[in-house]
Amino acid sequence: MNSIKKGISIAMKVLLWILIVVTAVFVFITLSAKQNDGVPKLFGVSPIVILSDSMKGTRADDFSKGDLVIIGAADTTKLKVNDIITFWDIIDGKKAMNTHRIIKIDKSAAIPLFYTKGDNNSVEDSGAKTPGDIVGIYKSQIKGAGNVMDFLGSKWGFLFCMVLPLFLFFVWRLVKLVMAVVDYRKAQIDDKTKETLEVKADE
Repeated sequence: MNSIKKGISIAMKVLLWILIVVTAVFVFITLSAKQNDGVPKLFGVSPIVILSDSMKGTRADDFSKGDLVIIGAADTTKLKVNDIITFWDIIDGKKAMNTHRIIKIDKSAAIPLFYTKGDNNSVEDSGAKTPGDIVGIYKSQIKGAGNVMDFLGSKWGFLFCMVLPLFLFFVWRLVKLVMAVVDYRKAQIDDKTKETLEVKADE
């Protein structure tokens, strides 16, 4: 029984620390996005949730809707064709980040102009991108992690993944406290009973 209690206690502590770390990272990313014009920052890189299948394909660096793409700072003077970049674009009439592959670079103007296209799109993106439009360059990806980020950011995700586990941990600690008090009172009663029996035995 004691080993079971100890195992549950360790599991609850591990769960609590995981929740603390996940919550801290998520809050940090959310706050940093607000402070950096909508671009989240974490240890010098930016995690970007992919919202479409425009880059779905068979290349090793292709990704799909629901994936989490990690981008880093881009030196626009060193960008080349086939690099994947994240840039500011107008999508459905709103300013938003887009992540596509460079298919052509025009260096004949005063500043380089970058032409991009999604690997899964039949036509290239409209208009050229200037260095000022570019947010960063693709570094790596985590399959499906974007869905997790989106869920954590939702009302139900926050409730089930953060609030509910913390509440259950609080209840568990409360139960442990009650059990400790019960065990202490039981030990006191046993000690008194033992003293009474010893007194009677002496008589």
